[in-house]
Amino acid sequence: MKKPLIHLVIALLVLAVAGTVYVFWYERVTALEREVAELATQAEQADRAAADIASARSALSKLVADEAFFGSYFVSTSTVVSYLENLETTGDELGSLVEVVSVTPAGSARLSISFRATGSFAAVMRTLGAIEFGPYDASMMNLTLDTNASTEGEWTATGVVSVGMNPAAVVAPPSAPASAPVEEELDV
Repeated sequence: MKKPLIHLVIALLVLAVAGTVYVFWYERVTALEREVAELATQAEQADRAAADIASARSALSKLVADEAFFGSYFVSTSTVVSYLENLETTGDELGSLVEVVSVTPAGSARLSISFRATGSFAAVMRTLGAIEFGPYDASMMNLTLDTNASTEGEWTATGVVSVGMNPAAVVAPPSAPASAPVEEELDV
């Protein structure tokens, strides 16, 4: 009778050990499943954050490109000299002589440029059209057209053109220190 009792005790011990191991591993697997689910959620959030960052970078690059495109229609303090040289070159290309007489600020976002263009009537008129309708925010404010009494067929146009300044160059961002006023930056 002892043998079946020993077998029964051993079977119960094996069952108890197997049950304990089963419960331990069940709890461990459940804990790991919860950890995997939490990591999957964090991975999804990281993927969404990465997609949002990529979208923001794309929007920023498009905004920078748009800003550069629209900024090209304005003169900035760093490009005013090249703009003035462009006026003179335009006159040369169209057969007239363009002289810039003065450059003065006209408000916070515009420049007044006094000029004189000399040449044939057609050349002077083409030059005036190129100045006013060129790729800049420019408009004629005053214009006088006269013939030169000493030279036959030569015309002289004197005028003032108002040119828009780049708004980004005029208004400093809130986090950046304010720059010197436009009047002090223009020494032309």
